[in-house]
Amino acid sequence: MGAGEIVALYGVEGNGQATLGDVLAGLVAPNAGTVEVAGSRVDVPRPGALARAGLGIVPEDRHQSGVVLDMSVAENLTMKSLDKVSGRFLLRRGVMLAEARRLADEFNIITPSLDAPVRSLSGGNQQRVVLARELSGDTRVLVAAQPTHGLDVGAIEDMYARLRKAAAEGVGVLLISTEFEEVMALATRIAVISSGRITGVLSASEATSERLGMLVGGEAA
Repeated sequence: MGAGEIVALYGVEGNGQATLGDVLAGLVAPNAGTVEVAGSRVDVPRPGALARAGLGIVPEDRHQSGVVLDMSVAENLTMKSLDKVSGRFLLRRGVMLAEARRLADEFNIITPSLDAPVRSLSGGNQQRVVLARELSGDTRVLVAAQPTHGLDVGAIEDMYARLRKAAAEGVGVLLISTEFEEVMALATRIAVISSGRITGVLSASEATSERLGMLVGGEAA
């Protein structure tokens, strides 16, 4: 996947996408294969390795692994920026709040306060918190797993716009999705997964519901 490209991994649920997303999020150690970012191999299970390599993750289950519900909006927004917002021994609260405010404004996160627990936000705003945090810093690749699941129409359109903007700014986006309309709206290339293996890769201009359906069923398109 190249810089500025949106590649979709598409298929029906239960064909390996969720496991791949968990591996890329560092939640599950891979049995085989490697992950490389900008030509360098990443030790996926090693804490912090993905972030240091420039990989951002929007996980499928934001409540389980995307946000810490009882921590504040500011704390969730700055989890990846602790080197920025911490001194030698202590958290620099003023710096943390300034960075959180910058991200909240940029991503239009609606919250009564940066000190409010993130569980008090709507689903769309919780997802914006995840996306803002994962795109902060030097993110080269963003993995977005079912990024619009459970969102309303307005929040879905906002997510689409922000993924397109990230790609336009040079971030490579891997979109893991089971939604045909979503991959057609966003992807430049679509890789189809069936029974844990890639059955075909089509450009957006080549993709049709019929061809994708054949690949989902394990047939050649």
